[in-house]
Amino acid sequence: VHGWTTCRYSKEPLGGEVVACELGYLYNAEALIEALLAPEGEVDRAGIAHLRSLRDFTKLHLQPNVAKPPVTEGATFQERLEQYACPVLTDVTNNAVARFVFLKGCGHVLSEQAFQQVAGSPGARQCPVCQAPCSGPDEAPDAPNPAIPLIPLDDVELERARAAMLARR
Repeated sequence: VHGWTTCRYSKEPLGGEVVACELGYLYNAEALIEALLAPEGEVDRAGIAHLRSLRDFTKLHLQPNVAKPPVTEGATFQERLEQYACPVLTDVTNNAVARFVFLKGCGHVLSEQAFQQVAGSPGARQCPVCQAPCSGPDEAPDAPNPAIPLIPLDDVELERARAAMLARR
């Protein structure tokens, strides 16, 4: 649940530019870039060893939840949890119940439900926001603009994401 509210690396609240790695974890872009650019041994890279360069993460286009006031410093956990909404099914928020995916090529974040309903069939999928060609999470890992599930639920899902990430490299 904290994956939607907290940077995986810095453990600070998510804010500003948010990026995701191919494993589906969320990061504050500034903290992650500083860590990757720091000289070897200057920062602990244990949690980000799978990130080798700026190409290994995607800047996300997160849709603010217009039904909620903007998140400010000191916001509660619940306020931070529901700060984003699906741009297609706007009543679906990042409430730790609905699953979301991001499209690696274009960075759009959608509820898994919206992706399944409107992205099209395999081989003809398009991002419902920008119409870029895309592929589903269970399609060939080297397909263009793959949909990657955010916040792995368990070790099985994490290992599936890791295998897909390695196949794309």
